[in-house]
Amino acid sequence: MSLQQLIQTRQLKSALQPIVDTYRSALIGYEGLIRGPKGHELERPDALFAAAASPDLRHNLELHCAQSALTAFDTRHFAGLLFINIDPNILALPSTFGTFEALKAEAKAPIVLELSEHHPVADTNALKQQILKLRTIGYRFAIDDLGAGHSSFKLWAEIRPDFVKVDRYFIKEALLNK
Repeated sequence: MSLQQLIQTRQLKSALQPIVDTYRSALIGYEGLIRGPKGHELERPDALFAAAASPDLRHNLELHCAQSALTAFDTRHFAGLLFINIDPNILALPSTFGTFEALKAEAKAPIVLELSEHHPVADTNALKQQILKLRTIGYRFAIDDLGAGHSSFKLWAEIRPDFVKVDRYFIKEALLNK
């Protein structure tokens, strides 16, 4: 079964990983992590995103992941924030505002959109404008894995996220070099 078929038949599901504020030792929410059908060649997220070769398919996959995370979170009646990963270039598209507006309207919990580090931001100004609009309807933002991939301190300064998730390399090194 192709990726497009998996999306159309809603066979991609979200696992929810707890997000903990290590300073306060408190659970603050959950991050939606997409999975393909068990045993399928596209079970792992890296395989899913690698299979999304065309921009349209990538766009569909990203939006399906967001919807899947929201459904999983609301179904379980979890408390706290829902963190959803999104490619910043897809978020920056003016055409996605309506989709995120509808997603927010059906959400039972506050949503934090995590800007993923896998692709460089093509148009920072468009991203900033979209973030400003989405903030007005209640979205919050995070930079995912700061220091890895294409996440940068410049992007942090430009978009002023509500949360920053530091790449595990830096945490590991800090713990090793006490």
